[in-house]
Amino acid sequence: MQPVRRDLPARPLLSFPPAAPHPPLPSRSSERPRSTLFKVVAFLPLVFIFALLAFAAYAVLYSLCLEYLLLRRRAYAKGTAYFLVYSWLLYGCGGSFWMAYWRGGGIVPGAGEYKRGDEEARVQNEGIRGDVGRFVLGGGDEALVPEQEADEEEVDEAREEQGLLDPVTLPSGSRETWDKLDTRDSTRPAMLQVKSDGSARFCRKCNIPKPDRAHHCSSCRRCVLKMDHHCPWLGGGCVGWANYKFFLLSLWYTGALGLTTGAILFHELFHYVNDNSGGYELAPIPWALAALLGCIFGFAVGSFGLYHLYLACKNRTTIEAMEHPNSIATLALASASSAPPSSAASHAMRRLQPIDLTYQQRRALTSAARALSIYDLGTKENLKQIFGDKWWEWGMPWGWPPGDGQTFPINSHNLSRLRRATEQIYAEAAATRYESRGGEYELETGSTTSGMSDEDGPVRRA
Repeated sequence: MQPVRRDLPARPLLSFPPAAPHPPLPSRSSERPRSTLFKVVAFLPLVFIFALLAFAAYAVLYSLCLEYLLLRRRAYAKGTAYFLVYSWLLYGCGGSFWMAYWRGGGIVPGAGEYKRGDEEARVQNEGIRGDVGRFVLGGGDEALVPEQEADEEEVDEAREEQGLLDPVTLPSGSRETWDKLDTRDSTRPAMLQVKSDGSARFCRKCNIPKPDRAHHCSSCRRCVLKMDHHCPWLGGGCVGWANYKFFLLSLWYTGALGLTTGAILFHELFHYVNDNSGGYELAPIPWALAALLGCIFGFAVGSFGLYHLYLACKNRTTIEAMEHPNSIATLALASASSAPPSSAASHAMRRLQPIDLTYQQRRALTSAARALSIYDLGTKENLKQIFGDKWWEWGMPWGWPPGDGQTFPINSHNLSRLRRATEQIYAEAAATRYESRGGEYELETGSTTSGMSDEDGPVRRA
Protein backbone atom coordinates (compact mmCIF):
# COMPACT_ATOMS: atom_id res chain seq x y z
CA MET A 1 0.00 0.00 0.00
CA GLN A 2 1.52 3.24 -1.11
CA PRO A 3 1.07 6.24 1.12
CA VAL A 4 -1.04 9.03 -0.31
CA ARG A 5 0.84 12.30 -0.40
CA ARG A 6 -1.24 15.34 0.21
CA ASP A 7 -0.47 18.64 -1.42
CA LEU A 8 0.41 21.13 1.27
CA PRO A 9 0.30 24.86 0.66
CA ALA A 10 3.67 26.40 0.12
CA ARG A 11 5.04 28.15 3.19
CA PRO A 12 6.97 31.35 2.69
CA LEU A 13 10.56 31.44 3.80
CA LEU A 14 9.89 34.65 5.70
CA SER A 15 6.59 35.65 7.19
CA PHE A 16 5.68 39.00 8.69
CA PRO A 17 2.65 39.88 10.80
CA PRO A 18 0.16 42.05 8.96
CA ALA A 19 0.56 45.75 9.61
CA ALA A 20 -2.08 47.40 11.73
CA PRO A 21 -4.55 49.40 9.67
CA HIS A 22 -3.75 53.10 9.77
CA PRO A 23 -6.60 55.34 10.89
CA PRO A 24 -8.17 57.46 8.18
CA LEU A 25 -6.09 60.60 7.82
CA PRO A 26 -7.68 64.04 7.43
CA SER A 27 -7.44 65.91 4.17
CA ARG A 28 -7.97 69.52 3.13
CA SER A 29 -10.90 68.44 0.98
CA SER A 30 -12.94 68.27 4.19
CA GLU A 31 -12.42 71.94 4.91
CA ARG A 32 -14.91 74.66 4.23
CA PRO A 33 -15.53 75.26 0.49
CA ARG A 34 -13.90 78.48 -0.66
CA SER A 35 -14.10 80.50 -3.82
CA THR A 36 -11.07 80.50 -6.10
CA LEU A 37 -10.46 84.21 -5.62
CA PHE A 38 -10.51 83.85 -1.83
CA LYS A 39 -7.99 81.01 -2.02
CA VAL A 40 -5.68 83.33 -3.94
CA VAL A 41 -6.12 86.13 -1.38
CA ALA A 42 -5.60 83.76 1.55
CA PHE A 43 -2.47 82.36 -0.11
CA LEU A 44 -0.79 85.81 -0.35
CA PRO A 45 0.79 85.71 3.16
CA LEU A 46 2.42 82.40 2.26
CA VAL A 47 3.64 83.95 -1.01
CA PHE A 48 5.22 86.75 1.03
CA ILE A 49 7.05 84.19 3.20
CA PHE A 50 8.45 82.35 0.19
CA ALA A 51 9.43 85.67 -1.41
CA LEU A 52 11.52 86.50 1.66
CA LEU A 53 13.10 83.03 1.50
CA ALA A 54 13.88 83.53 -2.18
CA PHE A 55 15.51 86.91 -1.48
CA ALA A 56 17.58 85.42 1.34
CA ALA A 57 18.65 82.56 -0.94
CA TYR A 58 19.73 85.04 -3.59
CA ALA A 59 21.73 87.15 -1.12
CA VAL A 60 23.52 84.25 0.59
CA LEU A 61 23.73 81.38 -1.90
CA TYR A 62 24.18 83.28 -5.14
CA SER A 63 25.63 86.68 -4.31
CA LEU A 64 27.83 85.72 -1.35
CA CYS A 65 28.74 82.05 -1.80
CA LEU A 66 28.83 81.69 -5.57
CA GLU A 67 29.84 85.10 -6.92
CA TYR A 68 31.99 86.44 -4.08
CA LEU A 69 33.53 83.54 -2.13
CA LEU A 70 33.86 80.86 -4.82
CA LEU A 71 34.45 82.83 -8.03
CA ARG A 72 36.10 86.01 -6.76
CA ARG A 73 37.90 85.14 -3.52
CA ARG A 74 38.52 81.45 -4.36
CA ALA A 75 37.57 80.56 -0.79
CA TYR A 76 36.25 77.13 -1.68
CA ALA A 77 36.08 75.66 1.83
CA LYS A 78 34.22 78.59 3.37
CA GLY A 79 31.92 79.04 0.40
CA THR A 80 31.04 75.34 0.25
CA ALA A 81 30.38 75.17 4.01
CA TYR A 82 28.14 78.23 3.89
CA PHE A 83 26.31 76.83 0.86
CA LEU A 84 25.60 73.41 2.37
CA VAL A 85 24.53 74.63 5.83
CA TYR A 86 22.35 77.39 4.45
CA SER A 87 20.76 75.13 1.84
CA TRP A 88 19.71 72.67 4.53
CA LEU A 89 18.17 75.40 6.69
CA LEU A 90 16.43 76.86 3.66
CA TYR A 91 15.01 73.47 2.69
CA GLY A 92 13.81 72.76 6.22
CA CYS A 93 12.16 76.18 6.56
CA GLY A 94 10.45 76.22 3.15
CA GLY A 95 9.45 72.57 3.33
CA SER A 96 7.97 72.94 6.81
CA PHE A 97 5.92 76.00 5.83
CA TRP A 98 4.60 74.23 2.76
CA MET A 99 3.71 71.04 4.65
CA ALA A 100 2.01 73.04 7.40
CA TYR A 101 -0.16 74.66 4.74
CA TRP A 102 -0.71 71.57 2.59
CA ARG A 103 -1.48 69.22 5.46
CA GLY A 104 -3.86 71.48 7.35
CA GLY A 105 -4.72 71.14 11.01
CA GLY A 106 -6.90 68.09 10.53
CA ILE A 107 -10.69 68.28 10.31
CA VAL A 108 -12.75 66.08 12.60
CA PRO A 109 -14.26 63.28 10.47
CA GLY A 110 -17.78 64.20 9.46
CA ALA A 111 -17.50 67.84 10.58
CA GLY A 112 -19.83 70.01 8.57
CA GLU A 113 -20.81 67.40 5.98
CA TYR A 114 -24.49 68.17 6.47
CA LYS A 115 -24.01 71.80 5.43
CA ARG A 116 -21.28 71.34 2.82
CA GLY A 117 -23.75 71.39 -0.06
CA ASP A 118 -25.22 74.69 1.15
CA GLU A 119 -21.75 76.22 1.47
CA GLU A 120 -20.76 75.09 -2.01
CA ALA A 121 -23.90 76.66 -3.43
CA ARG A 122 -23.27 79.81 -1.45
CA VAL A 123 -19.70 80.09 -2.74
CA GLN A 124 -20.93 79.57 -6.29
CA ASN A 125 -23.65 82.20 -5.97
CA GLU A 126 -21.97 84.87 -3.85
CA GLY A 127 -18.34 84.34 -4.85
CA ILE A 128 -15.77 86.06 -2.68
CA ARG A 129 -17.99 88.67 -1.04
CA GLY A 130 -18.63 86.76 2.16
CA ASP A 131 -15.14 85.33 2.55
CA VAL A 132 -13.36 88.63 2.01
CA GLY A 133 -15.73 90.29 4.44
CA ARG A 134 -14.44 87.99 7.19
CA PHE A 135 -10.80 87.78 6.06
CA VAL A 136 -10.17 91.48 5.36
CA LEU A 137 -12.95 93.48 6.99
CA GLY A 138 -13.53 91.20 9.94
CA GLY A 139 -17.19 90.68 9.13
CA GLY A 140 -19.01 87.70 10.52
CA ASP A 141 -20.98 85.05 8.72
CA GLU A 142 -24.22 86.03 10.44
CA ALA A 143 -24.74 88.98 8.10
CA LEU A 144 -24.51 86.74 5.04
CA VAL A 145 -27.10 84.11 5.98
CA PRO A 146 -30.88 84.40 6.10
CA GLU A 147 -32.34 85.83 9.28
CA GLN A 148 -34.11 82.60 10.21
CA GLU A 149 -30.91 80.55 9.87
CA ALA A 150 -28.99 83.12 11.94
CA ASP A 151 -31.63 82.94 14.68
CA GLU A 152 -31.35 79.15 14.77
CA GLU A 153 -27.58 79.37 15.13
CA GLU A 154 -27.94 81.85 18.00
CA VAL A 155 -30.37 79.50 19.74
CA ASP A 156 -27.98 76.58 19.28
CA GLU A 157 -25.09 78.62 20.69
CA ALA A 158 -27.17 79.63 23.69
CA ARG A 159 -28.22 76.06 24.33
CA GLU A 160 -24.64 74.91 24.04
CA GLU A 161 -23.39 77.56 26.48
CA GLN A 162 -26.13 76.71 28.97
CA GLY A 163 -25.29 73.01 28.80
CA LEU A 164 -28.71 71.99 27.47
CA LEU A 165 -27.28 68.91 25.79
CA ASP A 166 -27.54 65.26 26.55
CA PRO A 167 -25.36 64.29 29.52
CA VAL A 168 -22.21 62.35 28.83
CA THR A 169 -22.65 58.59 28.87
CA LEU A 170 -20.37 57.18 31.55
CA PRO A 171 -19.86 53.64 32.82
CA SER A 172 -21.86 52.57 35.82
CA GLY A 173 -20.30 53.21 39.20
CA SER A 174 -18.28 56.15 40.35
CA ARG A 175 -15.17 55.58 42.40
CA GLU A 176 -14.69 51.95 41.34
CA THR A 177 -14.97 52.78 37.64
CA TRP A 178 -12.42 55.57 37.65
CA ASP A 179 -10.03 53.68 39.91
CA LYS A 180 -9.57 51.31 36.97
CA LEU A 181 -8.10 54.17 34.95
CA ASP A 182 -5.06 54.09 37.25
CA THR A 183 -3.85 50.88 35.57
CA ARG A 184 -2.11 51.03 32.22
CA ASP A 185 -3.93 48.04 30.75
CA SER A 186 -7.38 49.46 31.35
CA THR A 187 -9.46 51.26 28.78
CA ARG A 188 -11.12 54.61 29.09
CA PRO A 189 -14.14 56.22 27.45
CA ALA A 190 -13.59 57.36 23.88
CA MET A 191 -14.24 60.95 24.95
CA LEU A 192 -12.85 61.89 28.33
CA GLN A 193 -13.48 65.64 28.25
CA VAL A 194 -16.88 67.09 29.03
CA LYS A 195 -18.33 70.56 29.45
CA SER A 196 -18.04 72.36 32.75
CA ASP A 197 -21.53 71.19 33.75
CA GLY A 198 -20.72 67.53 32.97
CA SER A 199 -22.63 67.35 29.68
CA ALA A 200 -21.13 65.94 26.50
CA ARG A 201 -19.10 68.17 24.21
CA PHE A 202 -21.17 68.46 21.06
CA CYS A 203 -20.78 70.92 18.19
CA ARG A 204 -24.15 71.92 16.80
CA LYS A 205 -22.52 73.83 13.96
CA CYS A 206 -20.76 70.69 12.66
CA ASN A 207 -23.47 68.36 14.01
CA ILE A 208 -20.94 65.96 15.56
CA PRO A 209 -19.62 65.13 19.04
CA LYS A 210 -16.36 66.91 19.76
CA PRO A 211 -13.41 64.59 20.32
CA ASP A 212 -11.02 65.36 23.14
CA ARG A 213 -8.99 68.55 22.60
CA ALA A 214 -10.91 69.41 19.42
CA HIS A 215 -12.40 72.89 18.96
CA HIS A 216 -14.60 74.62 16.41
CA CYS A 217 -12.84 77.27 14.32
CA SER A 218 -15.18 80.13 13.44
CA SER A 219 -13.04 81.09 10.43
CA CYS A 220 -12.72 77.60 8.95
CA ARG A 221 -16.24 76.69 10.14
CA ARG A 222 -15.05 73.20 10.97
CA CYS A 223 -14.03 71.35 14.15
CA VAL A 224 -10.24 70.93 14.13
CA LEU A 225 -8.44 68.01 15.76
CA LYS A 226 -6.33 69.12 18.76
CA MET A 227 -6.70 72.70 17.62
CA ASP A 228 -3.88 75.06 18.62
CA HIS A 229 -4.88 78.29 16.88
CA HIS A 230 -6.02 79.73 13.56
CA CYS A 231 -3.07 81.03 11.52
CA PRO A 232 -3.70 83.33 8.50
CA TRP A 233 -0.02 82.97 7.53
CA LEU A 234 -0.67 79.35 6.54
CA GLY A 235 -3.14 80.07 3.76
CA GLY A 236 -5.92 81.00 6.16
CA GLY A 237 -5.93 77.56 7.84
CA CYS A 238 -5.57 76.19 11.35
CA VAL A 239 -2.71 74.70 13.30
CA GLY A 240 -3.83 71.40 14.78
CA TRP A 241 -3.01 67.75 15.22
CA ALA A 242 -2.05 67.00 11.61
CA ASN A 243 0.37 69.89 11.00
CA TYR A 244 1.58 70.92 14.46
CA LYS A 245 4.95 69.23 13.83
CA PHE A 246 5.50 71.25 10.67
CA PHE A 247 4.36 74.43 12.38
CA LEU A 248 6.97 73.89 15.10
CA LEU A 249 9.67 73.07 12.54
CA SER A 250 8.82 76.16 10.50
CA LEU A 251 9.26 78.36 13.58
CA TRP A 252 12.54 76.74 14.60
CA TYR A 253 13.98 76.66 11.10
CA THR A 254 12.95 80.28 10.56
CA GLY A 255 14.67 81.35 13.76
CA ALA A 256 17.82 79.40 12.91
CA LEU A 257 17.78 80.59 9.30
CA GLY A 258 17.31 84.23 10.24
CA LEU A 259 20.08 84.25 12.86
CA THR A 260 22.41 82.33 10.55
CA THR A 261 21.71 84.82 7.76
CA GLY A 262 22.47 87.77 10.00
CA ALA A 263 25.64 86.20 11.42
CA ILE A 264 27.09 85.17 8.03
CA LEU A 265 26.28 88.36 6.13
CA PHE A 266 27.33 90.79 8.86
CA HIS A 267 30.58 88.85 9.30
CA GLU A 268 31.33 88.94 5.59
CA LEU A 269 30.30 92.60 5.32
CA PHE A 270 32.81 93.47 8.04
CA HIS A 271 35.61 91.70 6.17
CA TYR A 272 34.47 93.19 2.85
CA VAL A 273 34.74 96.75 4.21
CA ASN A 274 38.17 96.10 5.72
CA ASP A 275 39.58 94.46 2.58
CA ASN A 276 38.35 97.06 0.11
CA SER A 277 39.01 100.77 0.06
CA GLY A 278 35.75 102.64 -0.02
CA GLY A 279 34.02 99.45 1.09
CA TYR A 280 30.99 101.19 2.56
CA GLU A 281 30.03 102.60 -0.83
CA LEU A 282 30.79 99.36 -2.68
CA ALA A 283 29.26 96.92 -0.14
CA PRO A 284 26.43 94.87 -1.65
CA ILE A 285 23.08 96.27 -0.56
CA PRO A 286 21.31 92.84 -0.67
CA TRP A 287 23.75 91.58 1.97
CA ALA A 288 22.91 94.35 4.41
CA LEU A 289 19.16 94.17 3.78
CA ALA A 290 19.04 90.37 4.08
CA ALA A 291 21.14 90.46 7.26
CA LEU A 292 18.84 93.04 8.85
CA LEU A 293 15.68 91.12 7.92
CA GLY A 294 17.28 87.88 9.10
CA CYS A 295 18.01 89.28 12.55
CA ILE A 296 14.50 90.73 12.91
CA PHE A 297 12.64 87.60 11.85
CA GLY A 298 15.16 85.32 13.55
CA PHE A 299 14.67 86.85 16.99
CA ALA A 300 10.91 87.37 16.65
CA VAL A 301 9.95 84.01 15.17
CA GLY A 302 12.63 82.16 17.14
CA SER A 303 11.25 83.49 20.44
CA PHE A 304 7.76 82.40 19.38
CA GLY A 305 9.21 78.99 18.56
CA LEU A 306 10.75 78.70 22.05
CA TYR A 307 7.36 79.38 23.59
CA HIS A 308 5.79 76.63 21.50
CA LEU A 309 8.67 74.32 22.44
CA TYR A 310 7.67 74.84 26.07
CA LEU A 311 4.04 74.02 25.23
CA ALA A 312 5.11 70.92 23.29
CA CYS A 313 7.21 69.67 26.22
CA LYS A 314 4.13 70.09 28.45
CA ASN A 315 1.79 68.53 25.84
CA ARG A 316 -0.38 71.62 25.91
CA THR A 317 -1.95 73.60 23.09
CA THR A 318 -2.23 77.37 22.93
CA ILE A 319 -5.96 77.18 23.62
CA GLU A 320 -5.36 74.98 26.66
CA ALA A 321 -2.66 77.38 27.90
CA MET A 322 -4.74 80.54 27.48
CA GLU A 323 -8.13 79.26 28.60
CA HIS A 324 -9.25 77.35 31.64
CA PRO A 325 -8.56 73.61 31.46
CA ASN A 326 -11.38 71.57 30.00
CA SER A 327 -13.36 69.51 32.47
CA ILE A 328 -13.05 65.77 32.33
CA ALA A 329 -15.60 63.09 32.95
CA THR A 330 -14.13 62.23 36.36
CA LEU A 331 -15.03 65.70 37.60
CA ALA A 332 -18.67 65.09 36.74
CA LEU A 333 -18.65 62.05 39.01
CA ALA A 334 -16.39 63.45 41.69
CA SER A 335 -19.11 65.47 43.38
CA ALA A 336 -21.13 62.32 44.03
CA SER A 337 -18.37 59.80 44.69
CA SER A 338 -16.87 61.23 47.88
CA ALA A 339 -20.01 60.68 49.94
CA PRO A 340 -21.97 57.48 50.62
CA PRO A 341 -24.65 56.91 47.96
CA SER A 342 -27.44 56.82 50.51
CA SER A 343 -26.49 60.00 52.37
CA ALA A 344 -28.06 63.41 52.11
CA ALA A 345 -24.62 64.81 51.30
CA SER A 346 -24.47 62.67 48.19
CA HIS A 347 -27.77 64.09 46.96
CA ALA A 348 -26.56 67.63 47.55
CA MET A 349 -23.17 67.08 45.93
CA ARG A 350 -24.81 65.64 42.82
CA ARG A 351 -26.53 69.00 42.35
CA LEU A 352 -23.38 71.08 42.75
CA GLN A 353 -22.07 72.82 39.66
CA PRO A 354 -18.92 74.92 39.20
CA ILE A 355 -21.11 78.04 39.56
CA ASP A 356 -21.99 76.91 43.10
CA LEU A 357 -18.33 77.03 44.14
CA THR A 358 -16.77 80.07 45.71
CA TYR A 359 -14.10 82.08 43.92
CA GLN A 360 -11.37 80.49 46.01
CA GLN A 361 -12.71 76.99 45.34
CA ARG A 362 -12.95 77.56 41.59
CA ARG A 363 -9.43 78.99 41.61
CA ALA A 364 -8.15 75.96 43.53
CA LEU A 365 -9.89 73.66 41.05
CA THR A 366 -8.34 75.50 38.09
CA SER A 367 -4.89 75.43 39.69
CA ALA A 368 -5.17 71.71 40.29
CA ALA A 369 -6.24 71.09 36.69
CA ARG A 370 -3.29 73.12 35.38
CA ALA A 371 -0.74 71.50 37.67
CA LEU A 372 -2.05 67.96 37.15
CA SER A 373 -2.33 67.86 33.38
CA ILE A 374 -3.80 64.53 32.32
CA TYR A 375 -1.97 64.65 28.97
CA ASP A 376 1.51 65.40 30.35
CA LEU A 377 3.47 62.15 29.98
CA GLY A 378 6.94 63.64 30.40
CA THR A 379 9.03 65.65 27.96
CA LYS A 380 10.23 62.71 25.86
CA GLU A 381 6.83 61.05 25.53
CA ASN A 382 5.15 64.39 24.89
CA LEU A 383 7.47 65.12 21.98
CA LYS A 384 6.83 61.64 20.60
CA GLN A 385 3.14 62.50 20.43
CA ILE A 386 4.06 65.28 17.97
CA PHE A 387 7.10 64.03 16.05
CA GLY A 388 6.65 60.24 16.20
CA ASP A 389 8.84 57.41 17.46
CA LYS A 390 11.62 57.72 14.88
CA TRP A 391 13.90 60.37 16.34
CA TRP A 392 15.84 60.82 13.09
CA GLU A 393 12.62 62.05 11.43
CA TRP A 394 11.95 64.72 14.04
CA GLY A 395 13.62 67.44 12.00
CA MET A 396 12.32 66.29 8.60
CA PRO A 397 9.35 67.98 6.91
CA TRP A 398 7.36 64.78 6.35
CA GLY A 399 5.45 62.08 8.24
CA TRP A 400 2.29 61.87 10.34
CA PRO A 401 1.91 62.10 14.12
CA PRO A 402 0.95 58.87 15.91
CA GLY A 403 -2.65 58.05 16.67
CA ASP A 404 -5.81 59.34 15.06
CA GLY A 405 -6.04 62.81 16.61
CA GLN A 406 -9.26 61.97 18.49
CA THR A 407 -7.97 60.05 21.51
CA PHE A 408 -4.72 60.59 23.38
CA PRO A 409 -2.74 58.72 26.04
CA ILE A 410 -3.35 60.01 29.53
CA ASN A 411 -1.31 60.28 32.70
CA SER A 412 -3.27 58.00 35.01
CA HIS A 413 -1.35 59.18 38.08
CA ASN A 414 -2.29 62.81 37.47
CA LEU A 415 -5.84 61.74 36.65
CA SER A 416 -6.22 60.00 40.00
CA ARG A 417 -4.71 62.93 41.90
CA LEU A 418 -6.94 65.38 40.06
CA ARG A 419 -9.99 63.32 40.90
CA ARG A 420 -9.11 63.25 44.60
CA ALA A 421 -8.45 67.00 44.63
CA THR A 422 -11.80 67.62 42.94
CA GLU A 423 -13.62 65.41 45.41
CA GLN A 424 -12.08 67.31 48.29
CA ILE A 425 -13.07 70.70 46.86
CA TYR A 426 -16.66 69.62 46.16
CA ALA A 427 -16.95 68.01 49.58
CA GLU A 428 -15.85 71.30 51.15
CA ALA A 429 -18.37 73.18 49.00
CA ALA A 430 -21.17 70.80 50.01
CA ALA A 431 -20.32 71.14 53.68
CA THR A 432 -20.28 74.93 53.41
CA ARG A 433 -23.60 74.87 51.58
CA TYR A 434 -25.07 72.59 54.25
CA GLU A 435 -24.01 74.90 57.07
CA SER A 436 -25.18 78.06 55.32
CA ARG A 437 -28.67 76.57 54.84
CA GLY A 438 -29.04 75.62 58.49
CA GLY A 439 -28.65 71.87 57.97
CA GLU A 440 -30.82 71.58 54.88
CA TYR A 441 -29.89 69.75 51.69
CA GLU A 442 -31.73 70.41 48.44
CA LEU A 443 -32.92 67.30 46.70
CA GLU A 444 -33.22 66.80 42.95
CA THR A 445 -36.97 67.43 43.13
CA GLY A 446 -36.52 70.82 44.75
CA SER A 447 -37.73 69.74 48.23
CA THR A 448 -35.48 69.96 51.29
CA THR A 449 -34.62 67.68 54.15
CA SER A 450 -33.56 69.46 57.31
CA GLY A 451 -31.69 68.26 60.35
CA MET A 452 -30.49 65.06 58.67
CA SER A 453 -26.94 63.84 58.96
CA ASP A 454 -25.16 61.12 57.06
CA GLU A 455 -26.06 58.60 59.76
CA ASP A 456 -29.80 59.11 59.47
CA GLY A 457 -30.06 56.70 56.57
CA PRO A 458 -31.44 57.14 53.07
CA VAL A 459 -33.16 60.37 52.23
CA ARG A 460 -36.61 59.99 50.75
CA ARG A 461 -37.90 62.34 48.14
CA ALA A 462 -40.87 64.46 49.04
